[in-house]
Amino acid sequence: MPTFPNARYLFGKTEYAHWESERGKQGEGKVNDGSFDDSVLPVVEAGKAVMIESDHQPDPLLTIKDYPGHTPGSIAINLKDDGRQACFSGDIMHHPIQIYHPDWSSQFCWDQAMSARSRRQLAGGLRREQRTALPGPLSRRQRGGTSRPRATRSASNGIGHDRRGRTRGGPAVKFRRGF
Repeated sequence: MPTFPNARYLFGKTEYAHWESERGKQGEGKVNDGSFDDSVLPVVEAGKAVMIESDHQPDPLLTIKDYPGHTPGSIAINLKDDGRQACFSGDIMHHPIQIYHPDWSSQFCWDQAMSARSRRQLAGGLRREQRTALPGPLSRRQRGGTSRPRATRSASNGIGHDRRGRTRGGPAVKFRRGF
């Protein structure tokens, strides 16, 4: 059962097709340590999935852009509101050094050359458009942060609560011209 039963879940057609094919090759429960069967298939089976093409705009404030390489259908979600812009870049960058050396790929990239092209394209756009980057997999130490107030953070999105129960935001990296 999907976590949010009234929500529509957007899945990139390319990404979904890739993992569906991998499931056919590897077997049930084997893809990404079972996460495809555990987290994706129940949404699709419940009829809550909407398969989208890359470069999709589900809302006037949100744009989904294709950045393949880490996986065949890697995407970034761009948010624009009140003149400010942010980019949720997911797994496109795994380490801060990739900002300065986008050609350095991890062993987990599906296509390292394509992944490097996508990182260069993403970083260039972030600098040009003065967007705030919100990368997914970077650790708290890699993202920067403060030791006070101490916060517990979720591994999936970097959002957590401090000791007083106040919500603390996730990762943010500002790209500036000439960096």
